[in-house]
Amino acid sequence: MYKFKILVLILAIFISKNIQAQIITTYAGTGSQGNAGDGGPATDASLNWPGGVATDATGKVYIADFWNARIRVVDPATGIISTFAGNGSPARSGDGGPASAAGINFPIWVTIDHHGNMYIACDSLTDPYTMHYVNSGEYIRKIDTAGIITTIAGNGTITHNGDGIPATSEGFYYIRSIAADDSGNLYIGNIKSRLQKINKFGIINTVAGTGLWGFSGDGGPASAATVTDVHGIAFDHSGNIFFSDAGNNRIRKINHLGIINTIAGDTSFGYSGDGGPVTAAKINYPSAMAMDDSGNIFFSDLENYLIRKISHTGIITTVAGNRTHGFSGDGGPADSAQINMVYAIALDQYNNMYLADVGNEDIRMVCAHCSGEAVPSIPEKNYHHLLITPNPNSGTFSFSLPYSSAMPVQVTISDIFGRLIKEFTTTTNKETPVTISAPPGIYFLTSVSEAGRQTDKIFIH
Repeated sequence: MYKFKILVLILAIFISKNIQAQIITTYAGTGSQGNAGDGGPATDASLNWPGGVATDATGKVYIADFWNARIRVVDPATGIISTFAGNGSPARSGDGGPASAAGINFPIWVTIDHHGNMYIACDSLTDPYTMHYVNSGEYIRKIDTAGIITTIAGNGTITHNGDGIPATSEGFYYIRSIAADDSGNLYIGNIKSRLQKINKFGIINTVAGTGLWGFSGDGGPASAATVTDVHGIAFDHSGNIFFSDAGNNRIRKINHLGIINTIAGDTSFGYSGDGGPVTAAKINYPSAMAMDDSGNIFFSDLENYLIRKISHTGIITTVAGNRTHGFSGDGGPADSAQINMVYAIALDQYNNMYLADVGNEDIRMVCAHCSGEAVPSIPEKNYHHLLITPNPNSGTFSFSLPYSSAMPVQVTISDIFGRLIKEFTTTTNKETPVTISAPPGIYFLTSVSEAGRQTDKIFIH
């Protein structure tokens, strides 16, 4: 009885310590390169360099599956993955017809506007790591809400042809990101150190950058500033533009008057500042970026292997990553997990965050509203899966640990958005019957005992 009370006290301490922690899980991908899994759970599907990720108003998650020449989609209600666009052929074909039948030439970035239209940057890379190019340039393609695909930018060359011209007359060289604002404009960041805008009439102009690498211009017009390697792009509701000036290790802002300034970082690379003002922080090659409705900015601090947050009050903190590259931490606090080369970030309507972790060949999710109360931060053990029988099931099943224990076990069941469905304490030296009332879909059962924490999926049909 004394040991039981001590363990309960320890669990309570862990729970209290991590009450604010956000939980990270794998949302799609197995960690191995491949092209398989359509029609099944996204976590059992193989991806091949998933460089881009986007969400729509219904919570569907779209993945730019680069080497597989497809856009894939995960249904949040079921967790099932399928191909949304692309026939697997890395070619530009199919304009004017259904996107599902089109050839898509290495889709690397994807974004969705407020009307539900999708935009894809189709890369001409033959090797995304060494940046070897074929002779043709890059294109931006649009899939409208009826599923029809067209080319809206790019002329097949890598030559910048000037401003005020149709976007289909412009050449693109290594597009780094695309993003759509509230007014229907599409913004493009590229390695040639320009931030460009395609307006709703299809005309392209340079917003920032001269095409020459360097840093200059803070406090003046963005059109006269020098930038280096533009990555992530985001917008607030006041018309301000934020972007990652990656080569300068800065986050920069263009206000609604067109004036540019640095809000984070300086030309030196490093890591510092968590918990303090973002103006004093150091960052290291910022890439992907997203902004929530409250004005908080989330960005990939790529070379620090972190996802960091700049609050609307100007404070910087770490959301995910522990500054070592690799893969670890599923089912636990995101800021204790390892991540690896996050090139895109997307937020859904619940502010859950999706990370295109190309280094791990997967999409990971950081749950916005999960807390450490659901998954206390205690060491994971290398046991086999929890024993859930039957699985899939209709909401009634039994579970046990893959080892015998008469000690107390805390159990939580949550949905894919991190919302708590059921919570109880039991012992698992025998099978424990469980019944939950929940619609069909994927759920997560987490057990915490003196041996550690384990999480496994429940499939309800």
